[in-house]
Formats: sequence, structure tokens, C-alpha cells
Amino acid sequence: MSALKKIYVLSRDAGLDEETRRDLYEQVTGKRSAKAMSEKERLKVVAALKNKTGHASNTQTHLNGKYAKKLQALWIAAYNLGVVHDRRDSALIAFVKRQTSIDHVRFVHDQQHADKVIEALKAMLTREAGVTWVEGRNMEKWRRCDAYKIAFAQHRILEPDWSGTQRFESFWTVVKMAADKPDLNAITRNDWIKVMNKWGKLIRLRKTEQRGR
Repeated sequence: MSALKKIYVLSRDAGLDEETRRDLYEQVTGKRSAKAMSEKERLKVVAALKNKTGHASNTQTHLNGKYAKKLQALWIAAYNLGVVHDRRDSALIAFVKRQTSIDHVRFVHDQQHADKVIEALKAMLTREAGVTWVEGRNMEKWRRCDAYKIAFAQHRILEPDWSGTQRFESFWTVVKMAADKPDLNAITRNDWIKVMNKWGKLIRLRKTEQRGR
């Protein structure tokens, strides 16, 4: 396998989004594109990625099955809220085993077990990050979106002094700027992912700075 292909495989295994991956490239080589690197620079990135995943090889545990995407989305939300520090599937599996004694084969294929894990994750996000999951029949479409609820909790972490109408206005001003869309209902899942990943980096940086004090 070429060094370039190893970079993409290891980046996927580490659960890195594009922006985070390019930040790592720049940190290691000063370049934000793997294709622009020399072979020697690519090998440095491979070494950094192997160190990041904690594996000497590219062997990694992955989730698949009917409920995998929902579970992964909640786990990455926990990562972007600063509740967990490892966004990999293997960390999610370990969490589930600790909390519920359910092995990963069952929780990604069986609805009853998957529901138990989903509720455990949601409860953790409420307890640790203040995410509110309540829905009303007459709520607007965007208010019923899990991504909105997670992003709103992120905003409370980043801007704790805002409250009431001011918080709501501040939140939507930043979201619409990040998504470059004036209509709240036009904001897509990918737009929300962009916002959550951006704010997740800020939250993790803030928590790292707080631990260093």
C-alpha cells in the first residue's frame, strides 16, 4: 500500500474529518495537501497518524449495521461537546461495554440493544453537556433536529454569559454565517456537521487550556 493510501486509511480509522486531517498535515509537514507532499513527508504523516490511533498497524475496529450511523453520530457529538476524548468506534464500543455490558455485535444489529445504547448516550450528553432532547408536536422542523440540539448546547459551552433571546439571536447569527444560508429551514445536515465540527475544535481547545492552568 502506498504512503498516500495509508494516510487516507489511517485518517479514516482515527475518525478525522477533512479539516482536522489537514491541520495534522500542516503540523507535521507545513503542507495542507497530502498530494503536494514528498514521499518522505507522507511517511512522516503516516507515523503521526499511527501514533494518534495508538496502533502500530492500520487494524481498527469499525461499526456496521442498521444502527451504526446513529450511534456514531451521537459519539462524535460527545467528542464535539468535549465529553469524550476519543472519537473512534473502538472507544464507543468500550464505553458501551462499560455502561451496559452489551457487546458491539448486538448493539449495532438489534433494535432493543441499540435503543438502550442510544438512550445511555443521550443521557450522558444531557448530564455532561446540557443537551436538551425534548420535542413538541408543533415545534419547527429545525428545532426537532438532533444536530440543532447538540449545536445549541455547544453554543452554551462557548458563550456561557448569553441567555434568553440574546442567546438565541447570537446562536443563529453564527450558524447562518457558518452555513452561508439565511433561511433556518434550508440548513442541511452537512451544514450542521460543519458547524458542530468547528465548534468542537474550539471546545476541545478551551478544555485543554483549562486543564493546563
